[in-house]
Amino acid sequence: NNCADTFAKIAIVYETYKPSFEVLNSMTQLTQSSFCENEFMKISNTSNPTDKGTYTYNLNGKPFNSKSTQLAFLNYGQKSISLVVNHLPEGCIDSSIQTIDIKSIPTAKFTLTTNPLCAVQQELLGQNGSTNPDLSPLTYTWQIEGIKSETSTNLKHIFASKGTYVVKLIANNKGCKDTLTNNTVTVLDPVSAAFNYRLSQTRNTPNQLQIELSAVDTTQPDISYQWKFGDDQLSGKYPIQKINANNTYTILLKVENAIGCMDTSTQIIKIENSFLMKQNNERNFNLFPNPTANTAAYSFSAKKGERVKVKITTVVGQQELYSRNWDIQEDGQYFETINLENLHISAGTYPIQIECGSVTIWSKIIYLR
Repeated sequence: NNCADTFAKIAIVYETYKPSFEVLNSMTQLTQSSFCENEFMKISNTSNPTDKGTYTYNLNGKPFNSKSTQLAFLNYGQKSISLVVNHLPEGCIDSSIQTIDIKSIPTAKFTLTTNPLCAVQQELLGQNGSTNPDLSPLTYTWQIEGIKSETSTNLKHIFASKGTYVVKLIANNKGCKDTLTNNTVTVLDPVSAAFNYRLSQTRNTPNQLQIELSAVDTTQPDISYQWKFGDDQLSGKYPIQKINANNTYTILLKVENAIGCMDTSTQIIKIENSFLMKQNNERNFNLFPNPTANTAAYSFSAKKGERVKVKITTVVGQQELYSRNWDIQEDGQYFETINLENLHISAGTYPIQIECGSVTIWSKIIYLR
């Protein structure tokens, strides 16, 4: 009973194509997983089929039959790249997928404050306003024409010398960069508050000298000069201060130009001049109390027929604050008390002088108020 029969068919088994590919930087030919918008990448097919047949490759809906192709994405974000292989006509299909990160290209933007500015005395500030569409944190590089490069978000820089400088900002999103260049920053020479002084005699005024002050920096335009001589305020490039006594004087000069560059300097000078030594007091001139507050009294001796003038002035400009003419009727000692509050003056030192014929005697009231 070993009856048997046999039926046979031939079955053909094809290899299932296992696709693989690499994503390369088109410039460096190195494998890369992150690219910038619109940056070309190279897709290199590394599949290695072993059997015969016709293969069609499909990359993101675009067929390609060569071993490599170029691709670029116009928009940032996570992108999937797939390589699909169909072994026709049998339909043996397989695919390989890779994900790459497309970074946005940032927009570099900044503003500069204080332009023009002075070397040494003013600081250049660069305010960063760069933006990045994919919101990833940016890194920055500031460059100032060969003298500075730093990576802070905002720029701060003090120039050492005058000149014209170009400022550049590079905004970097993990290799995706944008550059903005500001044409010029104008840096001027710093202003100087250095000054000189010269002591000279005044004409027709005994027991008085004048200090002639002169600022050194007088060539730059639009500079203001503010002097302080003791308690007195002066202005101008070449002010003159009159003094009536040997003393130690503090002189301060503050200079400032139109864009805010500023400098100050101080000199302390000691005057010991024979011209200001103690004067003859043939009129027995006396001032009391001194220092004083509210009132001051003076006294002097005179003879019948003499005409005596007493006056109080400001140091600056010699403006008269008080004046009285005495017509002496008989020999004797004369005096008067002055209410300083009625003169509407501030605390300070005020010259007082008595004149009789060719004799002039000087003193000063120290008003404490």
